[in-house]
Amino acid sequence: MITDQAEYNNHPQYEVADIFNLYWDEYKKNHKISFHIQKIVNNIRRCRTSQLGYHKISCSNQDCTHEEISHNSCRDRHCPKCQGSKQIAWVNNRLKKLLPVPYFHTIFTMPHTLKDLALFNQRIIYEIFFYATSYALNKFALDEKFLGGQIGFFGILHTWGQNLGYHVHIHYIVAGCGLMKHQNKVKRLPYQEKFLFPVEAMSMKTREQFVKRLKKAYDNGELHLPGKLERFSEIDVFEGFCDALGREAWYCYAKPPFSGPDKVVEYIGRYTHRVAISNNRIQSIDNHQIKFTYKDYKDNYKIKDMTLPVNTFIQRLFYHCLPYGFRKIRHYGFLSGSNHNENIKILRSSFEDLYNLNKEIIQSIKDWLERFQGCLDRICPICKTGTLLFEFSFNSS
Repeated sequence: MITDQAEYNNHPQYEVADIFNLYWDEYKKNHKISFHIQKIVNNIRRCRTSQLGYHKISCSNQDCTHEEISHNSCRDRHCPKCQGSKQIAWVNNRLKKLLPVPYFHTIFTMPHTLKDLALFNQRIIYEIFFYATSYALNKFALDEKFLGGQIGFFGILHTWGQNLGYHVHIHYIVAGCGLMKHQNKVKRLPYQEKFLFPVEAMSMKTREQFVKRLKKAYDNGELHLPGKLERFSEIDVFEGFCDALGREAWYCYAKPPFSGPDKVVEYIGRYTHRVAISNNRIQSIDNHQIKFTYKDYKDNYKIKDMTLPVNTFIQRLFYHCLPYGFRKIRHYGFLSGSNHNENIKILRSSFEDLYNLNKEIIQSIKDWLERFQGCLDRICPICKTGTLLFEFSFNSS
């Protein structure tokens, strides 16, 4: 995410679009490309070029006459250049629903043994993963031993690691309170200074529900089993795979609560609309080799370089292209459905005293969002005081 004006003005030397412009025609000759992937690549290549038309922007300072013509963006959710405005709108919407309670961050990771099956069945496997993980959270929340109420949370699907490897996981942000629907009462989560719910138990519940749903999809003939997955056409082989999957450890990590609501907004502002790789990480694209930086989590988060053959790099990018229309951000519990705004009112009225005490925190969040917006606002290069504002747009012919 952009953090200051200098970073905005520091345009990357290379972009994902440059890689496609150099190597895409050659890549297509040796690989079968779906219409969906072709459309994504076309959007990224055309983004902010004359092919998509242009718009006029001018300085907000009335004493300055500076004007610019800029090319339109593609607005594809896989494009590294088109996520800023979406981030702002989404974060602003989350701010309206923020509660003065602890927020917990829980991460569920899909086992690597599911990689091949998931790559050929992304939509259904991701749906099952969302179902199983959200089921586990809701199950423990409704248990009187832990909370005994309906929680509110949202999940964000990520499919990549820093090296662009296939690493499917969901980040959940959970409000530390529950709503008793029939009584219109609110309960605070007892474990406010520890973790959300027992991670090993949540992991087992997720695994149980995932395998159950996967078998159902298999029985209904919903799974695509090409190439080396064809062995699963034999039911005994598939049952053996599911049994092994049911014995495997499913990684679930629950962090202590965020230090404040402002940290929640800061986190989701960074992570919600990320793509697999930002243009700023690309170092070179010559000689059919793509060099980029990555953060090595196993070595104290050190920044290192990685070089991949261009075909491998492009293939890894495609691992992270979501199915058409798939929702990667989902809301659950009292944050979902048509009555979620009414639920927020009930919760805030229950925490009225606490909410008044947290007005300074809420204001700090608004200040943070204004700074974020300010980072995206371009300062006029002539007068140095005004910002460049949109006037009108022309479509390409």
